Amino acid sequence: MAGGDGKSASELGRYRGKRDPGRTTEPFEPERPVRGETETRAGRFVVHQHAASRMHWDVRLQIGASLLSFAVPKGPSLDPADKRLAVHTENHPLAYLDFEDVIPPGNYGAGAMIAWDTGGLRYLETTAEEGLTKGKLDFWLSGFKLNGRFALILTTKGKQKGGVTSPHGEPQQQEWLLVKKPDAHAKPGHDLLAAQPRSVLSGLTVEELAKREEVRARLLASAEALGATRVAVDEPRLVSAPPMVCALEGAPERSADWLYELKLDGVRVVAHKQGDNVRLRYRSGLACTSNYPEIVRAVRSLPVEELTLDGEIVTFDERGRPHFGMLAPRFAARKAADIARARAEVPVAYLCFDVLALGGFDLRELPLIARKGLLGALLRGSGYVRALDHIVERGDALAALCESEELEGIVAKRAASPYRHGPEVSGNWVKLKRAREEEFVVIGKSEGKGARKELGALLLASYAGERLVYRGKVGSGLDGASISALGRLLGELPALAGDVEFIP
Repeated sequence: MAGGDGKSASELGRYRGKRDPGRTTEPFEPERPVRGETETRAGRFVVHQHAASRMHWDVRLQIGASLLSFAVPKGPSLDPADKRLAVHTENHPLAYLDFEDVIPPGNYGAGAMIAWDTGGLRYLETTAEEGLTKGKLDFWLSGFKLNGRFALILTTKGKQKGGVTSPHGEPQQQEWLLVKKPDAHAKPGHDLLAAQPRSVLSGLTVEELAKREEVRARLLASAEALGATRVAVDEPRLVSAPPMVCALEGAPERSADWLYELKLDGVRVVAHKQGDNVRLRYRSGLACTSNYPEIVRAVRSLPVEELTLDGEIVTFDERGRPHFGMLAPRFAARKAADIARARAEVPVAYLCFDVLALGGFDLRELPLIARKGLLGALLRGSGYVRALDHIVERGDALAALCESEELEGIVAKRAASPYRHGPEVSGNWVKLKRAREEEFVVIGKSEGKGARKELGALLLASYAGERLVYRGKVGSGLDGASISALGRLLGELPALAGDVEFIP
């Protein structure tokens, strides 16, 4: 039976012994020295759907420096009444957390494998190592599909001799049971696997992944049929021009000529893919590729070679609403360790509302409603990269929802409009905000007292025509983590006070 981190290197030897790095795209990490026993209390998980000799799902939980792996023939369930057989297999490298591909014929486990779900993991009653030794793992998952408390329990048969054949064809594998504990996330009678069959990376089903080229060909044929023109992949305006800008007035709240979306409380990001190269940039043009590695991986996995998307990266509060303030650790992180920590603490999704280029076709002159159709055909999952929903005509109904749920507001967009880069405002996109807002420039900070000595308040200014005018300071509502993150960020920004007009 696999052990804890003290055995992770030897356990990965079993993984390597079954695979040839020259014949499979699966990850091969270098051997790590064993540093004694560790205590794993948290980490990440991934569930793969694997169309091998027999269809099954592989549940992989981080334990030390590797992934504890169980093959689950019937897949995980949110119904506490379901007790799913889980066959213990060899540990996998941590790089498998982001793995999705078709394992070529002739290799161990040959077949398509999608990342069906992934997210954060917490062990509850014991460490992972102790639970594994005792034969019971009690843990909490925070994924796109699997949430709440689960348990893996070693069966009496498993304790005696193992004795079941794994879906990979190996005899005498140890038998466990995967169960969902009753809690607010449980869904008795719900068929989760049928309801959500798509990858959280590519948005493809396991069947579509095996026919990726056919999916790509259908998308390009649709773009061509709509009259899209060919474009050079690195056409400068496509890659680096500012994204389209919203006006602040001029749209009806209800019209058959307009469509309506939620206004997202996140950060505007344009994603550009060319082959395996993916670049992310903020609305300002500042690169942010390194800050969101999971979004980069997901965009890279989409079934077209060239692509440009426009949308917002968001994180969600406990009520499922986008929350800009919670994103501070993500855009403030600079070092690799800080980025990894922020990723664990602040999960994000990229909600896309437009597609500018697809597989060598320039889509910007197509009507928005046509671009939306292509976007929906491309982004079909509910994982890291998603198409933002919209409604046609009934902006008033969406506005009422925003009022009741205390959301930011809506964006009205003319359905027949082309995409026009900023900074000019075309008037075809219009913000309809629930509450009055103003945009300010942070020009500096003031010191505080006691625990807030590092940052007492932010100094704010706003534009009056071409002039930048000081408006005051604000500091309420900042917790310790936000103060530290903003302090680091402000330390890297150029001083603006000399260019500000102070009006009594």
